[in-house]
Amino acid sequence: MFAFMAEYGWLWVLLAVINANIAASNRRSPIAWFLLSLAIGPFATVILLLRPAPPLETKSPAPLSGTTD
Repeated sequence: MFAFMAEYGWLWVLLAVINANIAASNRRSPIAWFLLSLAIGPFATVILLLRPAPPLETKSPAPLSGTTD
């Protein structure tokens, strides 16, 4: 078991880094997804790829002060 992790564990960490980049591009927390990917690995990749990105929050511009209609 430990020999397997020593030999292929770097792939798991690489996948976690890739998932963090995917999460950041989808406006999600890269640190949270990195840690989640360390725990559940490829399943986190599937979740990231299947869930749509959260919508952008649009704020209306503040009115200019001192202007009258």
